[in-house]
Amino acid sequence: MESVILATPTLWILYLIALVLCAGGLINRAWYILDFVSLALAVGASAYALLLGASLGEVAAALMLLLAIGLMTFVPFGIKKKPDNNARHKESMDGTGDKKK
Repeated sequence: MESVILATPTLWILYLIALVLCAGGLINRAWYILDFVSLALAVGASAYALLLGASLGEVAAALMLLLAIGLMTFVPFGIKKKPDNNARHKESMDGTGDKKK
């Protein structure tokens, strides 16, 4: 069985543009419009692929890559340590805090 997505250059181009826009949204997190345009292109390319006779497995495999990259946009990079708000209060209770003479 021949792959419709691999055999059609238009689908290659549409999925590639969607992938580049999705990666651009990952690099520049402030531009969420890139994610939405990427999503629209991927959905359009998938609908076109289904009209050409692609199987659902083929379309799902192409969309899984875009979904994985798109979800990385919402993952925070690095671990931010929460400040200890009770540190000053603990020092004053212990009597170890700075006292001005």
